[in-house]
Amino acid sequence: MRSRAGLGSSAPTPLKLREGNNNARDDAGLIVRKNVIVEGGRYNIYLSSANGAILYHNTLYNVLDRPHDSGIFLIDWDNTALVNKNNVIKNNILRQTQSRLLHWNSEMFADRFDQEINYNLYYKTTGNDYFVFADGNTYTSLSAWQSATSTAGYDVNSQVANPQLNNPTESSYPNTFTPLTGSPAVNNGGSLTTSAGGGSGTVIIVADARYFTDGYDGLIAGDDIQIGGEVVRVVDVDYLTNTLTIDRSIAWVNGALVSLPYSGTAPDIGAIEVGLYEEIGNAPDRDIAAR
Repeated sequence: MRSRAGLGSSAPTPLKLREGNNNARDDAGLIVRKNVIVEGGRYNIYLSSANGAILYHNTLYNVLDRPHDSGIFLIDWDNTALVNKNNVIKNNILRQTQSRLLHWNSEMFADRFDQEINYNLYYKTTGNDYFVFADGNTYTSLSAWQSATSTAGYDVNSQVANPQLNNPTESSYPNTFTPLTGSPAVNNGGSLTTSAGGGSGTVIIVADARYFTDGYDGLIAGDDIQIGGEVVRVVDVDYLTNTLTIDRSIAWVNGALVSLPYSGTAPDIGAIEVGLYEEIGNAPDRDIAAR
């Protein structure tokens, strides 16, 4: 999913991923990326008992700025089958005024260490209730949050800093929300995955293929990705074996970094890569549920 949602809106949560009819489900293959979501509602992204959702390279700029709202809200129900698990939250900008940045509401605290949360850029202009975790505590600094979640290594490479975005109150695109020169978002993102072994050819095994799509059977073009210094297109993904088939033969080393294409020394954090952008239109609010 790639869009600009909720800009200047007082609408409800723009993107809601929920379990649907109180049934546990598998969200493998659900990719939420390259979204600029602004003033979107009570929460910018809402995960309700999601399993395997991949959220990366999004820019979330202000919910409706009520103190108890949040940029990303995760909720688990009081049932071991209805919990958030195996989700990824990586390379996102979360910039709020009063609202919390990341709020996890859970009665299943012992099971809350099976997500991947890293390389995010957080910033608040008012207050310091940055993170609310499943243990019920509020963490007022990144270091306190990292310490509380050290078992899982959450946000070990993340930072708290003003993202310094261009004209964040204007509606023109794509210049809006592009990181400015000197922004901490530039060249500070992490790779999405790595190659599992060296080799050459058009078939490569990676540590985690869930970040990528081959175009959903021709619905859209497959992803352009960067493997080391080579930019190629994905023509097939096998999620069971974490195998990517690409459009031309290349060579790679073990542990080669695999990301979306980037223009600097590392990927930028957020929806817009400086020097490389996609013009994406406005998008309506989304409420996605498995049935």
